[in-house]
Amino acid sequence: MMRLKLFILSFVVLFMISAAIIALPYVLHHDFIAQISLISQDRGFTKEEAKAKIGRRVRVVNCSSLKLIGKRKDDPEGRWMDLVIGEKGTVRRMEKIAPNEYFLIVYWDKPKGKYPYRSYYRKSGQFSVYHECLAQE
Repeated sequence: MMRLKLFILSFVVLFMISAAIIALPYVLHHDFIAQISLISQDRGFTKEEAKAKIGRRVRVVNCSSLKLIGKRKDDPEGRWMDLVIGEKGTVRRMEKIAPNEYFLIVYWDKPKGKYPYRSYYRKSGQFSVYHECLAQE
């Protein structure tokens, strides 16, 4: 009797594991596609919009996510620092985050040196929004 219960329990567990393995690719694909579509709806600049901003001078203005953005030093240690209202920099690069979606990369004036500081900005969303946190010079 005990062996029969163990056999049935093993069969049920094996069946559940098999069903989970079969369903996993669908679930992962579905969730991944949902995340990509959320990103594409409101985060990145188009390639044309991003290219148009390369070379522009900007300064930091007070925004709701100022303390969350920060700037990262390009050195191997990659230290982070807070941004300060009034700090100035230049939009130097864009980085592709999804098909036809780009973040803008601002390089800050100070400190000037071998390892500059940079920050990433998106078009819209929750944090690091270009038009909310930066004013063009």
